Amino acid sequence: MSGYGPPGRTGPSPADPAWSWQAAPGVAGNPYGLPAQRPPRPGSVVAAGVITMICSLGVALVAGALAAFGALVSLSGFTADDTGGLGDAFGVAFGVLALVAVAVAVWAVVAFVLGILVIRGSSVGRWLLTVSSVVVTLLMTGAAVVISDVESLAVTVPGILLPLLVVVLLFLPGTTEWFRHGGGRASAISAAPGYGTHGGTGSPYGPR
Repeated sequence: MSGYGPPGRTGPSPADPAWSWQAAPGVAGNPYGLPAQRPPRPGSVVAAGVITMICSLGVALVAGALAAFGALVSLSGFTADDTGGLGDAFGVAFGVLALVAVAVAVWAVVAFVLGILVIRGSSVGRWLLTVSSVVVTLLMTGAAVVISDVESLAVTVPGILLPLLVVVLLFLPGTTEWFRHGGGRASAISAAPGYGTHGGTGSPYGPR
């Protein structure tokens, strides 16, 4: 007589649910309660995040320097004689420059964080980064039209093309499919009764 079942049984029947090694219907994976392997992260996702972080870091540093310079000049107390008769308007102009630079720096820091979230598989981060990139492209296109000189092309052209590249990378077929499946997060797998459950009942080897 087996010690694993009630008297008269030599062991659990193959028809016993405890012996079913199949996951719940519609759930793919192993039957032992272990997480499914995460799908590989597409290179386009990594590229979009890295491009965003590098560009954002550069913009944040430049904008931070301009903000500090603008604030310093604005608070320096230049007189009308020092500024060619501009007087207070000179300080106000640099004060506005400092405020705009601070706003740009904050935006760049937020974009940097969004780049990290995208690499980690955040769908919300993907859409927010898309909106940010489109807005940057529109602003830089407007700046290129208004300024329209050769020297400005060194800034405006990368400012137009790189955000567009990020948007394209975020919506390639492979990238879209990866985000649709949870951005690489492992899905929970149902364990067969008695297998892979912690503290659960129904094991064919437990006391009856």
